[in-house]
Amino acid sequence: MLTLSAITGYDYDPTAFKRTSEPTDASAHYWLQEGDLLITRSNTPQLVGHAAIYSGEPKQCIYPDLTMRLDVDPKNAKTSFVWYWLQTPLVRDFIERNAKGTSPTMKKISQPIVMNIPFPQHISLERQCEVVESMSHLQANLQEMRDIGRKANAGASAMLPSLLDRAFTGAL
Repeated sequence: MLTLSAITGYDYDPTAFKRTSEPTDASAHYWLQEGDLLITRSNTPQLVGHAAIYSGEPKQCIYPDLTMRLDVDPKNAKTSFVWYWLQTPLVRDFIERNAKGTSPTMKKISQPIVMNIPFPQHISLERQCEVVESMSHLQANLQEMRDIGRKANAGASAMLPSLLDRAFTGAL
């Protein structure tokens, strides 16, 4: 069974699961299929409504009750387009305004709220594919920049002890 942390920051973490000894039904609706779009229905105000696409790993996996599986009609929308759309400021604002809960640290969204998330109705599948391709390219570039930044930060951190030693021994 996936844990709630399997969907964080719109990324899917296939290692965030736990094994269950509870009985299961092989024909039940709760089994995930590769490519399923999942959305968190309960979390902190910043994380509620985050979505991710199930990669197919681990195999024979169930989604938890704090997550919903969104059925995307392939005749009307691409799952990856919907996933990007769910990250837009318009959708985030809608979710934050409609999430409920008495605790300021834990909010929930219901199926009716998810069903009413604003969605662009007249974007062709062809245009959706173009948007997904463009966003995927931009996301790859951003990841490359993050990796460069991490390496630069690690290099700077590694130099700090030497600089401190030089500063305090008068070698600077």
